Amino acid sequence: MSTSTTGSFESRVDFAARVIASGRETTRNFSNCFEMNDGEHVVEALRRRAQRNPRLAQALPRYIRQESVEAAEATLGHLTREQLIANARETRERRSAAFAEQIKARRAVSADPSTPEP
Repeated sequence: MSTSTTGSFESRVDFAARVIASGRETTRNFSNCFEMNDGEHVVEALRRRAQRNPRLAQALPRYIRQESVEAAEATLGHLTREQLIANARETRERRSAAFAEQIKARRAVSADPSTPEP
């Protein structure tokens, strides 16, 4: 299985940075880097790396909208690297739990047609 799908936050940032800096075509694995309930954190980590990597900085706008980069910086730019990683984990856990609750509620509705939808 792909590192971008199963890996840590940092491994997903590494994978995305390599794809972007090399100018490669995006793949499902690339998209997965941003779809783990912490995409804005990945964008912020990439923004920070781009400050130190001219090739990444030059290519970043071809892959990620400037509005997304600015929004990530505005909300997460004040965090240290360690805080960003911890906040990404907490955000993933919180959003995953909320999604699981939504699925559970929908299944309950499906199982009992007399129950109104949430």
